[in-house]
Amino acid sequence: MTEGSYDLPLTSNDKRDRKIATIEIKFCKVSIAAPKKFKGEKKPIILYAIEAREANKNRINSLKKKDEQILWRLLTTHKVDNYEQAIECINWYKK
Repeated sequence: MTEGSYDLPLTSNDKRDRKIATIEIKFCKVSIAAPKKFKGEKKPIILYAIEAREANKNRINSLKKKDEQILWRLLTTHKVDNYEQAIECINWYKK
């Protein structure tokens, strides 16, 4: 599993309440079995797993609810071999 982190600017309805979240990223290649009912060749399906988790404790401690923390777990068929490709997939997800 490969790891890294980056800063994500957060916006709010209140312009004075803008914050920066530090996001820890982990990604790896995974495979899942083809469905039992699949009629084609039953080879494993290759995917890439990406986890983006908020890491800065000061912001997390100030949140009212735990579910306001950022935690995204993504599966993609796009090849993710490096940190930049993982960030690109996360940016697609953010849109």
